[in-house]
Amino acid sequence: MIQDASVVDFDIKNYAFSESDVKKIEDIPYVKNSYPLVYILNNSDKRIAYVGESTNAYKRIQNHLSNPKRDVLEALLLITSEKFNKSATLDIEAKLIKYMSADGSFKLQNGNAGLSGHNYYQMDMYDHIFKEIWSKLKADEFVNKTIPQIENTNLFKYSPYKSLSPDQHQSVLEILTEINKKVKSTLFVSGVAGTGKSVLATYLMKLMHSSDDDLEPRSDETEHIREIDLVKSFKKKYESPKVGLVIPMTSLRQTLSKVFKSVDGLSANMILSPVDVSKEKYDILLVDEAHRLAKRKNIVNYKSFDDANKRLGFPKGTNQLEWLLKQSNHQILFYDSNQSVKPADISKLKFDKLLQGTNAKKIELKSQMRVEGGTDYINFVDRLLNNRLNDDEKFESENYDLKIFESFDELLGEIDEKEDEFGLCRKVAGYSWNWVTKGEPINSDKFDIEIEGHKFKWNTDTKDWVTSENARNEIGCIHTTQGYDLNYTAVIFGDEIKFNPDTNKIIIEKDNYFDRNGKAGIKDPELLKNYIINIYKTLMFRGIKGTYVYVCDSELKKYLKKHIQVY
Repeated sequence: MIQDASVVDFDIKNYAFSESDVKKIEDIPYVKNSYPLVYILNNSDKRIAYVGESTNAYKRIQNHLSNPKRDVLEALLLITSEKFNKSATLDIEAKLIKYMSADGSFKLQNGNAGLSGHNYYQMDMYDHIFKEIWSKLKADEFVNKTIPQIENTNLFKYSPYKSLSPDQHQSVLEILTEINKKVKSTLFVSGVAGTGKSVLATYLMKLMHSSDDDLEPRSDETEHIREIDLVKSFKKKYESPKVGLVIPMTSLRQTLSKVFKSVDGLSANMILSPVDVSKEKYDILLVDEAHRLAKRKNIVNYKSFDDANKRLGFPKGTNQLEWLLKQSNHQILFYDSNQSVKPADISKLKFDKLLQGTNAKKIELKSQMRVEGGTDYINFVDRLLNNRLNDDEKFESENYDLKIFESFDELLGEIDEKEDEFGLCRKVAGYSWNWVTKGEPINSDKFDIEIEGHKFKWNTDTKDWVTSENARNEIGCIHTTQGYDLNYTAVIFGDEIKFNPDTNKIIIEKDNYFDRNGKAGIKDPELLKNYIINIYKTLMFRGIKGTYVYVCDSELKKYLKKHIQVY
């Protein structure tokens, strides 16, 4: 049990979660005077908890005592401060929910309705207070991990308890409204890399699986009340909705399965492959990374693909998007055509045709949630790799660390320093080296990549590589990094991408591109170039804090040095 703590800006006090002990808190000045505070109900043995905040704590906790779902909880932590206000306690409550869920020390009984972020007076000070609260909870072994450790976990990055941006929250309202009023619908949630499409998908999955106890407004703000009302209407329409989250990429699918297994109300079997969808009907399918849905071209397993089409009564060449449309009443497609990276991906034309249909609705996310360089960085990279910058245009930002390196030794030294400081800093590259070690034992003496005398293997783990044990010593490809967040990314431009100074254009050397399924059957050089440019853009959008660049082709290096600060 955590010990009572008196810290400069807050107090944490322990009580039993019982009629007699809860009666004691009635006379605490903060409670008696209806001061906003935060509380944690918990059972430390069964590792179950509920986090709340209130200006009427006594009545609120009395209500919890009469809720059968809370019967398993045994202890009450009361967190108070003379500096608390309603905005601060809502924020601290949301952060405790988010970090405790990702810490893994407790399974939370909380719903996630209404978790939207907003600015308020002295927010930085209250963020400091939250960090001090967390440090105290960790010191007393109530939680396990530090804040930086948690922020590097997949459970945090894909948590359904993330606070939403205003446009994410508006999207939730639009999606629920559309599903509630229509028998069938197709919704496109578009947005460039880092706008929070995956977070929104996991948030919606948790929200759609809310219990009645979860549907309590966190504040009296209109949009929160509206969200609760929409979820209640949804639950009336679908008493036990069959909802699945489709992830086309194997690595990301496995990662999300682990996340869902750890969240109360969700389960690993809610995460689906496109082939899984061919076996059952669904009320609603959410599809993350929908641009990676496949057609029957350059795929790994033709038999599985053909079996799915046969099962659904489709001709052999029918694509995975058609499977989803047939097997569900509502489809929510999280989509960015600029992250389509191989010929197997369904073309933008197919999605555009669907978007023009009578049931289709487009919702756009614009707020940059990942990259600290914001939309300025995203737009810069897009224009850089598509040769649309002015000669003297250079990226400059106090918020984002973008550098190009002349020396590979210096790149390695810098990314290793960042790995030691922040963790989750990885070397990635375009597919410009043959995968010699594929299928070899991890301790094999063979290697795939050699640059300036340094030898590396491609990612030996193809599932959740970014968090794997040996990741810092390897180089990751697009297929094991797309969809993941990193703190810093070292992006290596290989010999398949070059620059022609006469035409002032980036060009592609097809023979130096070794992704067999990424180029087979492509006759149009511009189409291949588009895929490879998308690969490098996607890799350059992984880093939250910074991106380091190394270039093999001398002319491309000259071009990029004109626009990126040299280390």
